[in-house]
Amino acid sequence: MAFRIVVVCTGNVCRSPMAARLLDAHLGDLATTTSAGTRALAGQPMTQQSAMIVLRWRAGPATHLARQLDERVLAGADLVLTATRDHRAAVLELDPSLVRRTYTLREAGRLAALSAPGLQATAPEERLVELRDGLASARARWAAPPSADDDVEDPYGRSDVTYARVAGVVCQAVGAVVDAVKPPAC
Repeated sequence: MAFRIVVVCTGNVCRSPMAARLLDAHLGDLATTTSAGTRALAGQPMTQQSAMIVLRWRAGPATHLARQLDERVLAGADLVLTATRDHRAAVLELDPSLVRRTYTLREAGRLAALSAPGLQATAPEERLVELRDGLASARARWAAPPSADDDVEDPYGRSDVTYARVAGVVCQAVGAVVDAVKPPAC
């Protein structure tokens, strides 16, 4: 059974589908990635700006329909990545057992970059599990920046410049997770 990642934001039309598509594109068969929103615009497609970013990233088709976060979405999740600390709190309210598997996207990226050199496994699927298991201890080991630094800004209804800035943050965080799992050959 594939490792299961759930990405959460508010409307599930901007940040979480961008991150989920990027994770899918880079992790491939190593993980199944889904997304949901705490106040989802259920049934709505990704915003045009998010869809264009996904296409520019060549991260798969920009087809997506928003869905509401609930216990069923979280069931069996190996890792939950959220856009903000408030989304993390919402996940933990629904399923407190996910406390050691739920991180903001930026926190996961920061901790993955710090943890990657210490990972022992060589196979990407084993590194993914080792990374997930090590994130909680990494959180306790390394001091976090001011908490607002862990939130990804919501671009919904804002300018293309804002979407580009958010895409850069998402790409950097996802990139750190992917690099920890699938380190460069050289």
